Amino acid sequence: MPQAIGWDCGGSTPEKLDGYSNIGMLVLPETASFWLPDAQQRSGAISRLVQQAPGLTQNESVGVMLIPDSGQQKRNAIFIDINQHTVKPNKSLISLLDEKDEFSAIAREVLLKVPICKGRTALEATNVSARSGDLFTMNGLKDACRLLTQDYEGDRVKLAIQFWTACSKQHPEWKKAGRTKQIAELRNSSIAFNALTLNALGMVGARMLAENGDSTGLTNLSQINWSLDNPDWNGLIRFNGNIVKNSSTIRVLADYIWERL
Repeated sequence: MPQAIGWDCGGSTPEKLDGYSNIGMLVLPETASFWLPDAQQRSGAISRLVQQAPGLTQNESVGVMLIPDSGQQKRNAIFIDINQHTVKPNKSLISLLDEKDEFSAIAREVLLKVPICKGRTALEATNVSARSGDLFTMNGLKDACRLLTQDYEGDRVKLAIQFWTACSKQHPEWKKAGRTKQIAELRNSSIAFNALTLNALGMVGARMLAENGDSTGLTNLSQINWSLDNPDWNGLIRFNGNIVKNSSTIRVLADYIWERL
């Protein structure tokens, strides 16, 4: 561990801690000033908490990094170093944690109450890796729930749970997923678990509800060849050998499924 480094901070006094040769305590005067390149909101919140409820913080500590102030140019460099490489949370993680978004909340309920989704949905990834035992992604499930329920004025959570439960019982590939441990092989040989398909099914469910008043009549899903090698996908959702997911391919796949129900 490097030796403790002290610097002049308007009367600061470094003090050694008993029993430690290379760790010390830096005591700073109340007149010392600090520049915060990051976490200003957290710092302000902690400051107010100390003032308003000191009893809650008397046994707490907060880790900080102190950097000697070398002027505005150095401050700018530190700010860039901290913020230019900031990693934003991905869409799945946002869907998992966002308490304000209604469709994220619906997806979380589906995740808990529809067996095929529970324990088989990637919660912190936007893509399922080739060897993963997951079937879906959280952001894919959220988007599908939005397409299913956004125009429904009733209990959207109940609708989503009923629809995805019906899918799991009537979709031939989804039923296989409940009986096999070879999840990766099953998923990689079919489009049945692709976010594109999940979104298209959500769109189909919404259309069924609007036109038939029911979204659970999905028996004919078994009549569709969900294999990745199905030539029907060429020019429909597969281009240059790759499955393409966008608003257009979601719509045309939904139409393809609808025509066969």
